[in-house]
Amino acid sequence: MTIPKVKILNNNNPAIVLGELEVADAYLYERVNDKYTFEIEYYEQEDAHLVTKKALIHSDVDDDYFRVAQLTETPIQNKYELTCEHVSYELNDGRDDEINAVYTGTPMEIANKILTDNDTRYRCTYSDFNEVVTFKTKTAPIRSRLIEFVNSIGAEIIFRRFEVSIVTRRGHDNGLTIELGKNLKDVTITKVFNLDGTISQSFDIDFIDLNKIVDANGNPLEPYECHLGDSVYLKIRGETIAQRSVAVGFNPFKHALPTIELDSPVQSLTKLIAEGMESPATPAYLNYWLSTFRIGNINCLSLDGIQIESPNTANIIAEINYEKTDEFKGLILALKEDYNDASISVTNQNGTPINYNNSTVLPNTNTSLIVTVTKGQEKQYYGLKFNEVLPEEPEDPENPDDPSNGTSKGLILETAMEYYYRDMIFQFTKAYNELLSVVVTASTGSVKYETLKNSEGKFTGIKINAATGLNEYSEISVQAVVRNSG
Repeated sequence: MTIPKVKILNNNNPAIVLGELEVADAYLYERVNDKYTFEIEYYEQEDAHLVTKKALIHSDVDDDYFRVAQLTETPIQNKYELTCEHVSYELNDGRDDEINAVYTGTPMEIANKILTDNDTRYRCTYSDFNEVVTFKTKTAPIRSRLIEFVNSIGAEIIFRRFEVSIVTRRGHDNGLTIELGKNLKDVTITKVFNLDGTISQSFDIDFIDLNKIVDANGNPLEPYECHLGDSVYLKIRGETIAQRSVAVGFNPFKHALPTIELDSPVQSLTKLIAEGMESPATPAYLNYWLSTFRIGNINCLSLDGIQIESPNTANIIAEINYEKTDEFKGLILALKEDYNDASISVTNQNGTPINYNNSTVLPNTNTSLIVTVTKGQEKQYYGLKFNEVLPEEPEDPENPDDPSNGTSKGLILETAMEYYYRDMIFQFTKAYNELLSVVVTASTGSVKYETLKNSEGKFTGIKINAATGLNEYSEISVQAVVRNSG
């Protein structure tokens, strides 16, 4: 039997091998646009003294570099537990960079600008995105800044050794289905006995250990395989809830199946069973064949109702507001990896073809557009309308900066952008009699919202009351056209 080992490398020159460790147990964990860690358990041995803060840990299986973060020793058992972070975590060390830095360029150019400006040994070597974007950072640490950036463009980042890649989406859709009563046996139920005599229950199935999915005799049911970012389908009572493995953990030295963390279910599958509720609908964005649909800086895939059933402008409900006919530059479309063999065409309200590239100017003379994706005999359609908004006109032309202008006759555009948090509210600068239109977009996933009013019935803000596929790095932007009339 071969004993698994990891190498101890010189941090400044990883080509220099300082020694080796025989590994008793190991656990490699990675989460999309987040953590990347490696835990190792080993016993006292000849090269154990080489494990220091300045050393790198390398596994031939994963072929990546990790740095020592924490070492726990149990002297009686001569046992050590080593917690390592991916070498990219060094990007956050001792850096206090400008928070409001602004970058403009392609995603690869911006990533390399962030890395080279701060004199790091990292480079971005690949990107699925080529359009020019503008990014204003809100975080100082470099690794966190890169994650903030890719979240802002709806992308995902891969850290490998000293290289960075920016991709549309990690993982694949291999049709992995987990069905309660078949290959999902156990859940965790927590009961809380409240002081008023009631009992509260919570159900948790965010973590699923595929290695423990067995039949009645303890034998694995199927040779499951699940990688980071792969689609996972939870099946119950004939309904299917589409999820995604947003985190994966496993022992790289064993042929064992991973433990996966699913894509933040709003309601757990077991809770649906316990309460007899209907399964929630599959999030729309999971069914899109497009991975990118962007007009200017607007992520159109986050707009409610962007997918339509047929190429008819009467079916279009998604809208984008504009003031100038050349307001948006760039119409960017890209396919998910599983649909790379499909074709894309774009037409306007009259059926006239529209080119899609970085230089496409919209809305131009177009009032709507329809995107058709064709794969064999199947098609998907996406549509949106362009809604003209009159620019705010000051009442006093000699003092256009007076904030009181434009509130009685003209329209006012209230805008805001923040990172997502639960029960978030966008408060207007004042209360308004009229709310003419609202556009809420997310850098990743999708959101639902409601308008807020005060006791006088005036509009005071927007509340985000439902979100799918979002995390703390997701940017939510709101554009509301309001007016005080009369």
